[in-house]
Amino acid sequence: MNPRNAFLVLSLAATLASCAPHAGATPSEPTLLVAGGVVQGHWVRLGNQQFALPAAPTLAAADGDLVYLAYPFQLLVYQNGSLKDSLPLPGTPTFMQVRPRVVVGGEFGLFTPEGGRFAFQASDAVNTGKALYWVDGKALYVGSRKITDGSFYKVVGDEGYLVALTKREAYQWPEGVWFPLPAEPKAVALAEDLYLLAPEGIYQLSRSGLVVNFLAGAFGDLAADAQGVYALQGGRLVRLSFNLQFVSLISKGA
Repeated sequence: MNPRNAFLVLSLAATLASCAPHAGATPSEPTLLVAGGVVQGHWVRLGNQQFALPAAPTLAAADGDLVYLAYPFQLLVYQNGSLKDSLPLPGTPTFMQVRPRVVVGGEFGLFTPEGGRFAFQASDAVNTGKALYWVDGKALYVGSRKITDGSFYKVVGDEGYLVALTKREAYQWPEGVWFPLPAEPKAVALAEDLYLLAPEGIYQLSRSGLVVNFLAGAFGDLAADAQGVYALQGGRLVRLSFNLQFVSLISKGA
């Protein structure tokens, strides 16, 4: 770890410690799902990696061996357990996506490492590297241009595919095609297919909206990457294949 990053981590730890609950309070440290692992309080468990953080993050995400931890006014990036970068955020984050590229959102608008702050009041966003797509419950936008109206509150995509979701419909861009959703999604993930977490279980949809598979169960969150699909069930990490078959179940804290 270089001296600059070490100083930033220590500064962040000191700042967060000063905001910690008084003695006797019970801190809330939920298990945060990332693609391939979990963040439990101030511990990261990702594959064979296990390392401590200066404090429990507000948000967490992973892309391969990179782990992104968002705090009020700070974004830390770890690689193989070592701090790789530390970036200032313009406020407290409320959502983050790291694939294809990093974008963090909050009351401050949107933030990307390459572009800085954008004054877009979004509920979700996707950064493809070439364009910044976002939704606000009223429409889907690219940059400052409106693409189409709709009560979109989630959006996912990659370099060649983007879909914005309402509670019961989805809009595929750039084709401009709408398709129905089998249920209202609590979380959405994108790999080769689209995965929706609903109260009754996880749906696998083709990119055109066809329901391919369904896994019944009560799951707490959903993520996906090039290796598979991941979910939380009772605080435990569930690893699934792309066709929603169980691969492994890892106990909390293991």
